[in-house]
Amino acid sequence: MEDRDELVTIELAPKGRFQMQGIGYSHRSWSHGIHHGALAVEREDLDLASLDPNAGENIHVQEFAVATLTGADGAQVTGFGAFETTIVGQYAPLGVGTDRVLDASGRPPGLSW
Repeated sequence: MEDRDELVTIELAPKGRFQMQGIGYSHRSWSHGIHHGALAVEREDLDLASLDPNAGENIHVQEFAVATLTGADGAQVTGFGAFETTIVGQYAPLGVGTDRVLDASGRPPGLSW
């Protein structure tokens, strides 16, 4: 695969989605870095199928995937990685509308922290 003009393909096989609010990013009450006092603990289970992609707390996600690169000669290289995504503005494939942009403070609208 040394010739830069050769055709290569990359196949991505998604393996799982992680909502970054699960570790505090854009979370309603456990926002990243907020101090709640000594020994404050809470558990929350997120049902990925029922989450609204338009909700401000859901715009920051990571998708884990296996990636396979195939060169013109058929040689393959496979790896695993994460795609971190934050959607700001309209994104038709997920039905995210233009009303979900960051406000002047840099926070998604509707979040209170």
